[in-house]
Amino acid sequence: NLASQIPILEEVLQALGIPVIGHEMYEADDIIGTYAHNSIGPIEIVTGDRDLFQLVDDKKKIMVLYTGKGEIQQVNEQHIIDKYGISPNQYVDYAILRGDPSDGLPGVRAIGEKTASNLIQEFGDIEKIFKAALKNDPRIKPRIRENILASKDYLTAAAKVVPVVKDIELPLEDSLNFSMAPKSIIDSLAQELNLKTTFSKILHSFSLKG
Repeated sequence: NLASQIPILEEVLQALGIPVIGHEMYEADDIIGTYAHNSIGPIEIVTGDRDLFQLVDDKKKIMVLYTGKGEIQQVNEQHIIDKYGISPNQYVDYAILRGDPSDGLPGVRAIGEKTASNLIQEFGDIEKIFKAALKNDPRIKPRIRENILASKDYLTAAAKVVPVVKDIELPLEDSLNFSMAPKSIIDSLAQELNLKTTFSKILHSFSLKG
C-alpha cells in the first residue's frame, strides 16, 4: 500500500537531491502555496490539481504547469481569463460554486462552469453573490437563487478549506539540501528497487534542465 512506500519514496527523493517537506497540520497544497508566495520568481508549480490555479500570479512570475489531461499546459493569468472568464484570485470561489469531485467539492446544484463564471463576473465573489440571492436580485435566476441559499452551510465550510494557506512556518529555501547523492549510491538504490529505467529517465531530465 501507499503508506509502506512512503519511506522508500523519501529515500529516493533524498538520493536525487529533492528535499521532502511536510507539516502535520497542513496539506501539500499549503506547503506549495507558502513557498510560492514567499519566493522570488520565476516559480513553476507542476500539478494535476486545478485548485492551485489560485496561486498563479504574473507579477510574481508564478505559473502552473498543469498535467491533468495527459499533457503539460502552461497556465498563466491570461490562460485562466481566457478559459474561465475570471482572474486567478477568483478561482477559489469559482471552484466552490462549480464543484470539483476530485477535491471532494460537490458544488452548488445546477451551477456548472458557465453559470459559476457568469455569477462571479457579475457580482465578484461568493459573499456578494449570496447577498444578491438573499435580496432576490433579478440577475440571478429563481432556481439558481434557491440553490445558492440552500447551500449556505456548504459555501461557508468550503470557503475555509479551499483557499491555499500561504504563511506556514517552514524551513527557509536556503537551508534546504538539494545535493544529489554520489552516483554509486544512486546506482545501488536503482538496482535494489528495480528502477534502473526510471532513475535513468529522471537523471536525463535533470541534465536537460541544467
